[in-house]
Amino acid sequence: MTSIIQHIEYQMTLHDCVVVPGWGALVAQHAPASYDADARVFRCPHRAIAFNASVNHNDGLLVNSIMRRDGLTYDNAMRTIDDQVSTYRRQIAQGREVAFGRLGVFKAAKGGAMEFVPFGGAGRDEYFGLADLHVATLEQKSQPLPAASTQERARDEFMRYVKRTWQVAASVVVLVALTIMLTTPRVVNTNDTVQASLNVPAIHTPAAPAAPAAQPVAQPAVEQGRYYLVVCTMGSQNQAQKFINRHNADFQGNLRVYHRGRHYFVYVARGNNKDALHEQIHSLPPKYHDAWIAE
Repeated sequence: MTSIIQHIEYQMTLHDCVVVPGWGALVAQHAPASYDADARVFRCPHRAIAFNASVNHNDGLLVNSIMRRDGLTYDNAMRTIDDQVSTYRRQIAQGREVAFGRLGVFKAAKGGAMEFVPFGGAGRDEYFGLADLHVATLEQKSQPLPAASTQERARDEFMRYVKRTWQVAASVVVLVALTIMLTTPRVVNTNDTVQASLNVPAIHTPAAPAAPAAQPVAQPAVEQGRYYLVVCTMGSQNQAQKFINRHNADFQGNLRVYHRGRHYFVYVARGNNKDALHEQIHSLPPKYHDAWIAE
């Protein structure tokens, strides 16, 4: 059975709030670009994840995600959520941490409460790939570079002298070798006739390069069908193409992009048989076993 954490991670790429019944709500907060004068850093816009334990009603978002992907009824999907939430609460009560995928980690706090520590980013969103910009002040740029010591200057000068000497010596050796090779005659005895000739190397026709070994031909992704086997969701065409360029070798060049609304789904296969696509997930590399089926 799929962990509800995978459903939560995916829903956070589509929505700014995901409620886990009996646990709490994960809420995305958008922060604009800003300048930190103390650190002299331009902060890029980002999407941070916060947790609100008081909002734990069932809004239907998570349970419907489980029903669609795992093919469960409403009651069975709710039972799955309740069982896994109970497991997480026991772990917190035992003083253990509960990691929610790439979103953050929960741990016990004082008074029996839970503390949520978000990770550095909020996963895949419209700010994916942006980084903070560190700048130097005019005062820092105007400071002169420290002068090299006398010993350092002497060592550098000596190394330059040695390098020039070796270059000249190597050139002289090459010139002497070429002179000896081109001016030394050799005797060729052909039909008792003595002839003098230059020792010029024979010209050999290069052999034709061996034919490259046949490479297995990657099977193209299925281009028809109602369902998509999705391995990644991005917020723009450019981000989706970067993911394909970086990871297409893992899928034998079968990655494609499916655009719906504000999201770009990178998928590896497509068809009308949902169960068959589910089976293909097990044939993907282990790090992509959280792939899911989109309709």
